[in-house]
Amino acid sequence: LETNNFIARKHPTAPFIWKITEFAEKLQRAKDGTQRILDSPPIYSWENGYKLGIRLYPNGDGNATGTHISVFIRVGRGDYDELLTWPFKQNMILTMKGQEDYRNPIRTGNEPQMGRPTTDWNTAIGTPRFYPQQRLRGEGFLREDN
Repeated sequence: LETNNFIARKHPTAPFIWKITEFAEKLQRAKDGTQRILDSPPIYSWENGYKLGIRLYPNGDGNATGTHISVFIRVGRGDYDELLTWPFKQNMILTMKGQEDYRNPIRTGNEPQMGRPTTDWNTAIGTPRFYPQQRLRGEGFLREDN
């Protein structure tokens, strides 16, 4: 997954790219219930910006369980929170990289989840039906199980 509006803390001129390896195994663990959630490393919206994370449910979440990949964004307690304007109101576009890229916007607006965190991470906001599981291999998103 790639976020094209946000950058990784260590690479301030590049979009954040989260390569998920051994995805078929992770999907099976999600189906078995042993590991339902994958969390990205933390990213910052810009240097000294908002701390964000991507939360992915390989086997879906809620009404998308068993049929779709679910993807969510969450805001974390960061080092620069006192310098930032709250709530976080940036729109994000998540892109799955494959033979043909698949883009899905996540709009944040004024949801309470985007307020200044009082715990390590706020509740995530996103898209339960981000992408159908059955189309992953056929659409070129899984190559050598990555």
